[in-house]
Amino acid sequence: MQYLFLLHQWHLSTYQVQLKAFLLNCIDFQFLQKKIFP
Repeated sequence: MQYLFLLHQWHLSTYQVQLKAFLLNCIDFQFLQKKIFP
């Protein structure tokens, strides 16, 4: 049971990291677009 809980926590943390990276990429992309096409 403890193992499943740890696995769940790990999945959540990796998901959050991926989501954060995705959002940062989107923000960077929008920033670049504004610099290229103001």
